[in-house]
Amino acid sequence: MTMRIGVKSLYYAPLTNDTSSGVSYGTPAAIPGLNKIGLTRKSSRDNFYADDGPWDTATAKDVYEVELTVADIPLALYNTLMGITQVGAEGRPTMNDVAPFVAIGFQATKSNGNSRYYWLYKGQFSPADEENESKGATAKLKPILIKATFLGHTFDRSQERILDADDPNYLAVMGTAFFSSVLPTADSTPPTITNILPANNATGVAVGSTVSWTFSEAINVTGLTAGNFLLVKDIDGSNVAGTLAINATKTVVNFTPSANLTAAAVYRAIVTTDVTDMSGNKLASPSVTKFTC
Repeated sequence: MTMRIGVKSLYYAPLTNDTSSGVSYGTPAAIPGLNKIGLTRKSSRDNFYADDGPWDTATAKDVYEVELTVADIPLALYNTLMGITQVGAEGRPTMNDVAPFVAIGFQATKSNGNSRYYWLYKGQFSPADEENESKGATAKLKPILIKATFLGHTFDRSQERILDADDPNYLAVMGTAFFSSVLPTADSTPPTITNILPANNATGVAVGSTVSWTFSEAINVTGLTAGNFLLVKDIDGSNVAGTLAINATKTVVNFTPSANLTAAAVYRAIVTTDVTDMSGNKLASPSVTKFTC
């Protein structure tokens, strides 16, 4: 089990649209100097009692409260987050200022060297707390504390997005691209199998061969089961025992039989439609290929 040991990479993005028809954001931008972030996910619970005992319970999710401690924040950026008018080099707050809704993202580092990544979707900042003190014999560095309250989207009530590098489905490219956009890229395209070895109708295949399927995109490793990737002996329909493995990019699956195949026997390599990509899109149709040893 790993523990959090650091935090970095603070970003924000303006929420440009949140209606019943959809959600959109502006381009994410970095906020430098993140020192600490406190996130409180609030909820309420109500218990109902009957017949002298607990009968039912209900939980309702509420707002998120966030406290950010940063080394400093440029005045122009501060004014943007707080909805304050800037005139030249000056910020001019008024009682009528309304902070815009924004998303914030950040990266928590863990003791094993991996990270957990966050986007909180819809929040408004409150004016910062500041403390300024006369310089004495010892210098005292004063950070800036800003607070925000986060809601759920009007569109679908979603509140946040979290990626963990320790998840079996994690790919390095996911972490690299995480802060380039608030929302994940929409994907409704089913994966396809682009190459199979041995090839369909191949003959004279070595009895010690491994079956290999190459996919058009990364697949979800939860589908890497003996029920979804099968090698069947054609003469009697019996399953060949073996082990499954997937490569680092989650695009190539190998099946290695536990023992050599039978010479001159016909085999069928099968992949079912329960195999999905990272977005949950299923293989459009089963894949069946035949080869002879």
